Amino acid sequence: MDKTKLEAAIKEADALKESDYTADSWKAYEKALESANKVFADDKADQEAVDQAVKALNDAKSALKKPETTVDKTKLEAAIKEADALKESDYTADSWKAYADALKAAKAVLADKSVSQKEVNHALEVLTQKRAALVKKTDSGKKTVANNTAAVTGLSLWASAAGASLLAILGLKKRKK
Repeated sequence: MDKTKLEAAIKEADALKESDYTADSWKAYEKALESANKVFADDKADQEAVDQAVKALNDAKSALKKPETTVDKTKLEAAIKEADALKESDYTADSWKAYADALKAAKAVLADKSVSQKEVNHALEVLTQKRAALVKKTDSGKKTVANNTAAVTGLSLWASAAGASLLAILGLKKRKK
């Protein structure tokens, strides 16, 4: 009688972790493993019993089910809805291309049933970054300075500093007179 297949199936069981599977499927697998160990230890077991134990253990292994994990896609879904409301014609071609690519990838992640939370979060992050990088067009097709917060802030600071300097100079000239 040949027990090599049974021995191999039992050794495979040692590599599996109960925490990776649902409780019900693991119980069935444990029962099959227990029976397989009994047949393996039984010197009087015939080949048919060995073959049945191998089949039962392999069937139970195939029936093991991973617990379902819920992936929260609500934020990604909301970002995609907002993205669909934007108009390509309002933005420069380069900034829109990067955004459109990120949007396409985000939609693929949203449609994927086997995607992880990490992948969903990454898609949302990329889409958000590309949206923030969108550059609005003016009617003449030029980039709008108002879309660039740093440029607006820098311009405002420069104007304020120039105004303050001018007032200080005028104030000094009046005092000298």
